[in-house]
Amino acid sequence: YKAETVRAFGNFQADYKLWDNLTYKFVFAPEYINLTQKSYLSPLHGDGKETRGESTWYATRIFSFNVQNILSYDFKIKDKNNFSVNLIQEAYRTDKQVLGAKAQQVGSDKLKSLYNFISPVATTGTDNVDSRGGYALTAHYDYDKFFLFDISGRQDRISNFWDDNKTGYFGSVGVGLDFARLEAVKKWKKVSQLKLSTSYGSVGNMVDVSPYAVHAYLSNYNDQVGGYISGVDNKDLRWETLSPFNLGLDMGFLKDRITFSVAYFHKKTSDMIFAVPLSRAQGNTSVYKNIGEMVNKGVELTFNTKIVDNEGDGFKWNLGANFTSLKNEVTKLYGGKDVI
Repeated sequence: YKAETVRAFGNFQADYKLWDNLTYKFVFAPEYINLTQKSYLSPLHGDGKETRGESTWYATRIFSFNVQNILSYDFKIKDKNNFSVNLIQEAYRTDKQVLGAKAQQVGSDKLKSLYNFISPVATTGTDNVDSRGGYALTAHYDYDKFFLFDISGRQDRISNFWDDNKTGYFGSVGVGLDFARLEAVKKWKKVSQLKLSTSYGSVGNMVDVSPYAVHAYLSNYNDQVGGYISGVDNKDLRWETLSPFNLGLDMGFLKDRITFSVAYFHKKTSDMIFAVPLSRAQGNTSVYKNIGEMVNKGVELTFNTKIVDNEGDGFKWNLGANFTSLKNEVTKLYGGKDVI
C-alpha cells in the first residue's frame, strides 16, 4: 500500500481605508489537496493468490476556499471608551472529486501498474460540492482596557439540509475584567496580569450528512442498469448546535515571566445528528436524525515560565505545563430512550 499527498494553501488579504476609522478588508484563503492511494496484492501469495493478483488505485482531489468581506469601524468617546464594530460576509465552498478502479489477474508479479491487470472488478467516480455562507455582526467595547465586553450574532446557511432548515442563527457574549489596569493593583509591581473573563454562545456544527432519499443507478443486472433507493428523507433534520460556556482567570507575574491560567468549560451539544439504525426490511439501514444532547465539561490549568531570557545572546529557556480534566456525558436521546 502506498499513499501520497500534495497540499497547497494560501491566505491573501487586502485592506483599504474608506474613511476615518472605517476600513474594508478582503480575505481569500484557498486550499488544494491531491491524494493518491495505491494497493497491490501479489499473485504469488497472500490474499492476491486466489485472484491471480489485485490492484486498486484511488485519486482524490479536494479544492476549497473561504472568502470574507469585512467592514470595520473603530471609534472612541472621551479617550477611555473604545468601540469597534465589524460587519462580515463569508462564504465557504468545498469540491471533492474521487476517481478509483480495481482490477485482478496480472501476467507477472513484476507488473504492478493498474493497466496490467486484465479483469476489471470495480470503478468509482464521485463529485461532491458543499457550501456554506453567512453574515455576522460583532461589536466590542472596553473602558480603558479594564472592562471588556464583546457580543456577536451571525446567520449561517448550509447546502446539506432541506430548504426550511438550511439557515441557522447563532450568537455569543463575553465579559472580561483586567484588574491589572487598576491603580491599586499596579502598586503590586510583581503582578503584571490579573484578568477574569467569561463567555457564552452558540455555533452551528457543520456535519457531512445527506438527509435525502435518491434513486441510485449503480448496479449492473445482466448488462442492464439496476437502481435502488439510497438514503431516507428527513425534512426535519436541522443544525447541530454547540453552546460553550467558559470561565477563566489569567495571572502574570514579574512582567509575565511567570504566567498561570485556570479555566472551566462547559459545552452543550444540542440536536445531535446521528445515523439511527433501521431494520433492513425497510430498505435502508439507517436514517439521520437530531437525536439528543451531550455535555462536555472540565477544567484546564496552564503554567508557563521564562527561566532564561537573554536578549543579548538570544539564549532562551522556557518551561510550560498543562493539565486538563474532561467529562463527556450524553444527557438526552431521541424519544427519551436510554439506548439508540
